[in-house]
Amino acid sequence: MKTAPPIPGPVKNIDFPDVPRNRLDNGLEIICIEDHRLPRISVVLGIPSGRMHDPEGKRGIAQLTADMLQEGTEKRTSHQIAGELDQLAIDFRCRVFLEYTLIYCKFLESFHDQALELLSDIVLNASMPEEEWAKAVIRWKGYLAAQAANPAYLARERIYREIYPGSPLSNVTVDPATLDILAPDDLLDFHRKRLSPDKGIVGFSGPLSDDGSREAAGRFLGSSGIPGSAGPCVPRIAPLKSRVHLIDRPGSQQARILVGLLAPARKEADPMPLKLLSQAYGGGGSSRIFMNLREEKGYTYGAYSYLKQNNYSGTFFVSTSVNNGVVRESLREIFREMDLIRRVKLSTEELDRCKAEINGSFLRQMETPSSICSMEVTRHLVGLPDNYYSKFLPQLMAVGREEVRQAAESILDPCRAMVVVVGDREQLGSEEEIEKYCFPDA
Repeated sequence: MKTAPPIPGPVKNIDFPDVPRNRLDNGLEIICIEDHRLPRISVVLGIPSGRMHDPEGKRGIAQLTADMLQEGTEKRTSHQIAGELDQLAIDFRCRVFLEYTLIYCKFLESFHDQALELLSDIVLNASMPEEEWAKAVIRWKGYLAAQAANPAYLARERIYREIYPGSPLSNVTVDPATLDILAPDDLLDFHRKRLSPDKGIVGFSGPLSDDGSREAAGRFLGSSGIPGSAGPCVPRIAPLKSRVHLIDRPGSQQARILVGLLAPARKEADPMPLKLLSQAYGGGGSSRIFMNLREEKGYTYGAYSYLKQNNYSGTFFVSTSVNNGVVRESLREIFREMDLIRRVKLSTEELDRCKAEINGSFLRQMETPSSICSMEVTRHLVGLPDNYYSKFLPQLMAVGREEVRQAAESILDPCRAMVVVVGDREQLGSEEEIEKYCFPDA
């Protein structure tokens, strides 16, 4: 019987596939990952327009427009689209991110032409019918009303507004007021200016050749380009000062804690020390804040940190849910761990563990040709270099302990932490009382 776990082997670099790229005359980029093991084709269409492109006073229109794509076209009703998707076993999804939108379509090889013609009709000819928009408004109002009782949602929405006041970087959800002022013509205008596929990239994976993917893209997505609107105006991001914001949730027995600090934008600094910092501080069940708040103190079921970066800024978050009676103590421990990781380098064992965890997570993203295709489309949309994935592991493994400590010192300053707590104010006390306890030297 073994008394010790097996020793893992050395980390090997991955041979990220060389992905062929073509371009249509209208500007649409095309990539293809050919794989004949299964008779299933996956398509991902990436368009460089997302939540941050919402016009002033219309927060949420990008999400709403994307949701309405399959609710009717110039020649198909919503019911007909739903019927064809079901009949042809097509998996159609649309996800709107801050900087871009991804449209996914998966179908059997035998339905190649029918599926791509339907995708083309949905993407290019959406008509935003009045009656379907009225139904969408009712659905969204119900969803937003339900989310108003969700502490995690409330904390996330508030902290982005506090960190990025008046900035499109704070657009994380649909503004309920937008639902009352938008009309189908507004959605059509946004669709025409912002969701034209010629501004993006389409990726094919499955039993389709490079030439076949180019022919398919040209036939179904090769319409002439449409002049778009100017990019978003992102105001200067001001340095943060420590502050607690309390959202009252009467009767709540638990409180949601979300701490946010500014971090470098996606291409402003080496991302690897930041990734390792986030992994060590709160990246999983072996991380420092998890072990502190859950294993040692028993305050919570889980405490985590994560790093969000875009081409304009970055944000380091720490999140947990605890009993109202230990909110102040939990915040003190969060900041104590920040201070410790800023001053003292990780041990060699801890650094190696974090590298192995990030390595495993990275490799799991490449389990299928469709997932590799999605990674490549996303890389293109955010402007990362062509060799980003092939260099990922060597760059990760080259990071030393001092580099992680320096990254921590540069961003994990409790005096620049924005804190949002969602809970029962009567039990938690005022913002000022929490601040005095958590930031005694601020």
